[in-house]
Amino acid sequence: MMKITKLLIVGLLAITTALVGCSTQSKHDDSVTIYFARHGKTLFNSFDLVQGWADTPLTEQGIEVARYLGEGLKDIKFDAYYTSDAGRQRQTMQVILAQMGIKDYKINELQGLREVFYGGFEGGPNAKIVADSMKLVGYKSVDNYFKDYKNGKLAIEPMVDAIAKVDPKQLAETYRQVKSRTQDALNTIVQNALKNGDKNILAISSGMSMQVMISDLTDDIAKNKPLSNATIIKITYKNGQYHVDEIGSMDYVNKGKSTLNNQ
Repeated sequence: MMKITKLLIVGLLAITTALVGCSTQSKHDDSVTIYFARHGKTLFNSFDLVQGWADTPLTEQGIEVARYLGEGLKDIKFDAYYTSDAGRQRQTMQVILAQMGIKDYKINELQGLREVFYGGFEGGPNAKIVADSMKLVGYKSVDNYFKDYKNGKLAIEPMVDAIAKVDPKQLAETYRQVKSRTQDALNTIVQNALKNGDKNILAISSGMSMQVMISDLTDDIAKNKPLSNATIIKITYKNGQYHVDEIGSMDYVNKGKSTLNNQ
């Protein structure tokens, strides 16, 4: 009887260990991939005006590039969709999903995905916001400012903080404020995905806020470069860690454009 009891105990322990092992393995295999895209070109983009929380609709060119992106993303099965409450982001998502042939969907809105709030500069010329803030980050020449920005030599943190310091209304967001809300939004997306078993997520945001979001998640200098309309930042979450796989990728747009233009 003792031998049988011992065998039963050993057997139960083995089963318990196996189940724990399977559970741990399953947990370790959890991963989520988020494809963040910048919205399509808007009226304010075309007029070279500051567009943070101010909002304008997509232009024909903006709709076209969103269609290209949708076509280029067709091979990916997305489980959830996110934007901020900005109309240009929602419109971009709607164009993408229409191009992908997806009709039954829900767009989840997170205010944390909004663009940086530029305070008193909103709706004004981009030239003024640069001219007023560039000296605080060590520039006397607009050409040198944009040259270094395009080459990734101008970090996003001092750029955003300089704008906040010279905002005539003193309402513009600081780097820390933007990073806090964008990364909170990122964490919300991931936690929702883990809860729902989602693997691939599509999110539409805006250029500078996306740069701030990934600023301390990667050492790739590309994180400092301006993002084109409809460009992709791809982020993978696994085992509690974020990894930025792609920054400023236009491969999906180019793929979609090639496909549609050859039909």
